[in-house]
Amino acid sequence: MLFRKIAVLKLELYLCSEDVIMEQIQLYSKLNYLPTDLKSEVNDFIDFLLSKRKMAIKKKTPKFGCAKGQIYLSPDFDESLDDFKDYM
Repeated sequence: MLFRKIAVLKLELYLCSEDVIMEQIQLYSKLNYLPTDLKSEVNDFIDFLLSKRKMAIKKKTPKFGCAKGQIYLSPDFDESLDDFKDYM
């Protein structure tokens, strides 16, 4: 799985601007120097970040009328308040 992600990073190297390419090359070279157990942790962290992004994208937007019948306004809502009679 980690090697597939590395292959995707390599492919993205060809599709990005020079600044991004340099960052990805640095990331790839750092990843190569890691021991196997740390590569496993990096893989888990990448999976965590991807799932976190998916959850952020999947947040539902409320539909129009979804709170219908849940809000109540009293019949005298538009009438003036007794506290303000002196000012009117």
